[in-house]
Amino acid sequence: MVDISGTTAYSKTTEHVPCSTRAKKACRILAYTIIIAFAITTLFSFVKLSDFFAKIRVSIPYPKIVAKSRLQERQKTTYSPAGVIPATSNKPKVILSWPPGPGWDFMHLRDCAKPVFKSIGCKVDNCIYTEKKSLADKSDAIVFIGRSLGSKPKKLPHQRWIWVTLESSCHTEAAETGGVWAGMFNWTISFRRDSTFFLPYGHAKKRSTPLTKIFTKIALKKTKKVAWMVSDCGTRGQRERYVSELKKYISVDVYGACGPFKCSKLDNEKCLDIISRDYKFYLSFENSISTDYVTEKFWKMFDLDIVTVTRGPANYSRAGIKPEWHINTNDFKSPKDLADYLKYLDRNVTAYVKYLEWKNQYVGLFPKADVYCDLCAKLNDPSEPVTWYPPGQLAKWFIDGHCIPPNDLNFNS
Repeated sequence: MVDISGTTAYSKTTEHVPCSTRAKKACRILAYTIIIAFAITTLFSFVKLSDFFAKIRVSIPYPKIVAKSRLQERQKTTYSPAGVIPATSNKPKVILSWPPGPGWDFMHLRDCAKPVFKSIGCKVDNCIYTEKKSLADKSDAIVFIGRSLGSKPKKLPHQRWIWVTLESSCHTEAAETGGVWAGMFNWTISFRRDSTFFLPYGHAKKRSTPLTKIFTKIALKKTKKVAWMVSDCGTRGQRERYVSELKKYISVDVYGACGPFKCSKLDNEKCLDIISRDYKFYLSFENSISTDYVTEKFWKMFDLDIVTVTRGPANYSRAGIKPEWHINTNDFKSPKDLADYLKYLDRNVTAYVKYLEWKNQYVGLFPKADVYCDLCAKLNDPSEPVTWYPPGQLAKWFIDGHCIPPNDLNFNS
């Protein structure tokens, strides 16, 4: 009875809705709600996921397109030395002397005190000198001897390669700058005034304290006229023909392999002292006539008490040699005219001494330090433009038109 009465009471308050009917209705509403929520969530997720993939497609190109693009870029890009960008860091610049074989010491810096560029007095000394080929890829500049290049290393974009020669244009072959070396060189070092770095065989420097030699007394003690030391008897410049004609008009004593007078190379300094003491004139004739080519033949007589007669390039002033320091065969029409002038000076001591008195004021020097200081400074200059010799241009610059045929051998005209 209790259960029945309790049921009756509850039924009254719920307006007589059976329990089973209400539960079914609630289940249906819940199911619809879940389905609708799931559909909305799924739709929202799909939209967001689509947007994500769209972003991926925009930001990451298809791999095949990337490969094609890079291939086209490589095809358009070609290496040109003119486009190399010079190094601008403050790191020391490494200069490598590239020896073609053992025993070569062209730069003559290996025995200098370390650090080398400071010890030789360079104003800009931020450079390191080496001869180790293993450091080629760490070098900022590599110096190659033109006539003996040796094996070729790999050139890096930041490097300056320097072509060096002291040979005349007449003794330089185009092959020395061609083949695998064509287009490799940026700078040059030579006796030519228009080289990147001017390297003469010698140069004159004014003495801080002049000498006090009395050259009149020195001249009056001389007993012979003309001397010539020579071992190459057949040259491109045909100097031997000129001297043969000259000897018809004045006495010329020829020392060495090409003449009867002997002077050992082992006693070269002693021989030069004897010639300076006994002779009034010395023939400093080049083996070939080439632009700016003035060798040690002139400079080794610079400090001796003798007047030098030169035969070489027409313009000695370009090499820093003043007209009053020598007698130039180019100033005479023939060997006979030259002989007549030398005989005049032989008789006239006052006129002869004028060719010697300047020696109290100057001293001849043979160092190479200046050119290497200039090289170090140029390497450290961030504003220095990149220059290079395209294939064929280095040979054209140094050889073409610069081996000059002699024009003073037509003796019968």
